[in-house]
Amino acid sequence: MHPKSPFDLSSTYLDLAPDGRVTAMEGGASFWQQTEQQLDAACTGYLVLQFRCERDMEHQEMHPAGDEVLHLVSGAVDVVLAESLGERIVALRAGDTCIVPRGTWHHFLVREPGAMLGLTFGRGTEHRPR
Repeated sequence: MHPKSPFDLSSTYLDLAPDGRVTAMEGGASFWQQTEQQLDAACTGYLVLQFRCERDMEHQEMHPAGDEVLHLVSGAVDVVLAESLGERIVALRAGDTCIVPRGTWHHFLVREPGAMLGLTFGRGTEHRPR
């Protein structure tokens, strides 16, 4: 799918392939309902998406294949990183960006609802309860 007109990154995700190709695909809730194998096949490089931050994450996630870039478009969110010495909180406010290192379990605490832009190397992403 290659949109020929403007599109919404919350419903259309982009896969930035290592060879320079950009592929648009249906995003949103249906994207995340795919099997792990389908997700890995869809994510050949970095995945670009935007999502609403309305409430705290109920799970943690970890990206073993690459770092994740999080840019807070609006609102206020604390990114909680599970590090070897304990949890570290990165407070993001509208316009702030952080990098979640590869292999780091993390989740968000929403301080003020808003929107976040994510660039994640999605292959092999894992989830676990908080």
